[in-house]
Amino acid sequence: MQTRYKNLFNTIIIPVMVITDIFLIASYWDQNNQQTRYGVLAVLFLIGFNLIQCVFKSIPTPWGPLETRSETLDVIRWCVNLSTSMYIIWCLNIDEPAVAAFFLLLLTFGAMTEVYRQKHKLVTVGMAFVCFCILFYGIYPLAIEDRIYMTACYLGLVFFIWKLERLMIGEITQFILEQKERRSVEKESEGLQRDAAIGHSTKAINHELNTLIGVANLSAFQIETNHNAHNDIEQEMKRLDRTLSHMNRVSSLVLDGLGNKKAKVHTISLQELESDLRLLISTNNRVCKTQLTINFPEKSEDYFFEERSGSTFLIIHNLVKNAFEAVDEVHMGRCTGKVDVDVTVLDDKFVISVEDNGIGMSELKIVNIKQQLATTTKLEGHGLGLKFVQSECIKNNMILDISSKIDTFSVFKITVPLIQR
Repeated sequence: MQTRYKNLFNTIIIPVMVITDIFLIASYWDQNNQQTRYGVLAVLFLIGFNLIQCVFKSIPTPWGPLETRSETLDVIRWCVNLSTSMYIIWCLNIDEPAVAAFFLLLLTFGAMTEVYRQKHKLVTVGMAFVCFCILFYGIYPLAIEDRIYMTACYLGLVFFIWKLERLMIGEITQFILEQKERRSVEKESEGLQRDAAIGHSTKAINHELNTLIGVANLSAFQIETNHNAHNDIEQEMKRLDRTLSHMNRVSSLVLDGLGNKKAKVHTISLQELESDLRLLISTNNRVCKTQLTINFPEKSEDYFFEERSGSTFLIIHNLVKNAFEAVDEVHMGRCTGKVDVDVTVLDDKFVISVEDNGIGMSELKIVNIKQQLATTTKLEGHGLGLKFVQSECIKNNMILDISSKIDTFSVFKITVPLIQR
């Protein structure tokens, strides 16, 4: 607060004082007068003395280094400024007492506003008043009534400046405290928003985690019931292994990835993604009622991309799960429903498309999804699945495009950049 206060007034005081000094020297310069030359030397001394305070952070002394921006040194500097300025007024032969009074009043204002603490202000104002008395009771031959009048005016203006400066510092303090409080509230609000976003994403991922746990339990149950069929056991063991692997990846996303731009990234092939989809999504118990197709390009093992560990499978799984639910609402379990997963390679990218002939979505709902608003039309839903999809697409540098028509269809397209191996 003290530093801000001083910097504010220095931007006003220093230019005004420099201009006033130049005006005085230009107005009362007399090159034939030895006394005037002494005044110029005093001005140069005063400039050098103040520059030292501005340039150096500390001044070495026999008693140890003295901090140049300390409150004590500011008081000393202004005492030197005031006494030297009184000497300059005498050297320049300024014969108008009003000019001298104005110059001294300007210096008093500078001393009062740059020195921060009340007791230090009293010292600088005391020095200013001593200089005033020397000027108008010693140097200028004024009548006693004029001296009393000048003294009363000077003290009245000093009192006015003092009260005005106190009022200004009160306003500045209040303003800075309000700014500090506002920043604190904004920071707390950002933290709450981030916590809320993490909570929403955690709920969405938790749904996927529960689904994977269900797949694992189903595989374990089928291993128990079909222990005589060797081929079935091998297939279920493979499915169980892949499910556990994805459960670990989901846990990694929850613990390390949410809100973390430096979350672990790895490279996988389209073949690996296809294997996971066919192995895990096809176990959904609604597949028998809905026609599910998964189409990947040939030689999918030649195409690679980067992802936050496990994200792409979870994105597609979310879209397929939502597609199943949308289809069920329209076709009521009949085999007329369909969900198609197609992957198409285009130059340096590939497009994952999930299409269904379900309930569809309105334009407003599509906008809400893109704006990261959690919405749902399902009685038991939370609307966080598509929010998770949009969030993970952003974090993986993928592009999500949605087109839909109510009671007709929905198409979700994810554009993913390929990498060269």
